[in-house]
Amino acid sequence: MHINLMNERIQLLSPRVTKDKNGNHFNDWYQIYECAAQVSEIRPGEKDTGRIVYDDTQLTFKVRYSSEVSHLDSTKLRIMFHGEKYEVLGIDYLNYKYKQLQIHARKVSEWSR
Repeated sequence: MHINLMNERIQLLSPRVTKDKNGNHFNDWYQIYECAAQVSEIRPGEKDTGRIVYDDTQLTFKVRYSSEVSHLDSTKLRIMFHGEKYEVLGIDYLNYKYKQLQIHARKVSEWSR
């Protein structure tokens, strides 16, 4: 494991339900952990669907294994990286050696669900 390659900061977000002053419930994302990561691009690029062109970048975030990331669930996790939103596609625990893990994510403009 090369620690010097983990030179980017990412925030891991988890969902929660909150209430406003009128008692209305809404979904919110809050930061559960911030860590250093090695970022690599799986698939850069844009997709052209007729009149609309959108960013379809997919990244891999490699982070050190710790108690904070040992319980992550890909369905309840989002990533903020350089002010951009990323939806998690999957988590690879790298043969369960408990040293590092990879989080595969896709750039999105708005959160789904």
